[in-house]
Amino acid sequence: AYNTQKLHRARVAMNMHTSSNASTDAASPPHTVRAAAEGLSMWKNILFSATGGVAGATAVYPLDMAKTQLQMDKAGKYTGLFDCFGKIAKAEGLGALYRGLPANVIGIMPEKTIKLAGNDFFRHMFKVDDPSVYPEGNIGLEGLSGGLAGACQIIVTTPMEITKIRMQMYSGEAVSQVTLLTNLVKEMGIAGMYQGTVSTFMRDVPFSIVYFSLYGI
Repeated sequence: AYNTQKLHRARVAMNMHTSSNASTDAASPPHTVRAAAEGLSMWKNILFSATGGVAGATAVYPLDMAKTQLQMDKAGKYTGLFDCFGKIAKAEGLGALYRGLPANVIGIMPEKTIKLAGNDFFRHMFKVDDPSVYPEGNIGLEGLSGGLAGACQIIVTTPMEITKIRMQMYSGEAVSQVTLLTNLVKEMGIAGMYQGTVSTFMRDVPFSIVYFSLYGI
């Protein structure tokens, strides 16, 4: 009976502690909650984001491959997503669904580094996280910081995207993906790898504005 009473009192104390924490969190200003969520160092944040980015890109890459094939299918070769999967796998093997993945994987680390470090830099420059300047935060400057970081990352995302798509559309002799990527880079040159920069800018900047603004809420 004594042990049962002790256990009951411990549970009550735990519930009171949990309720107290919940009330404190609810009363905390946004920047305090955000600071707790952002307790990781910048480099750990970049490492974890890059790891998650690689895992996510690998998981959904066959969908990206099929999307590119369907968008470029002017002859009506495919009737839909699953038909595209089946025909690619049958003709070239399952590995073909991941053609172009190395370009993505190589680009993810510098992309995340530039995006996160750039966002931190601009937030610091605009004093977004200084409670003495913006006690309740500033969603407009958070969006601007994210947008500027997104503008910086196109240095990496533009060549990453164009090499990935060129690899996805490759239909020549079978070679390793690393060899294919190396040959494409040699063939296109620096200028060629930055074709479509304006389009990439128009995609990445609005995305980053929305992403970082919503993250700050």
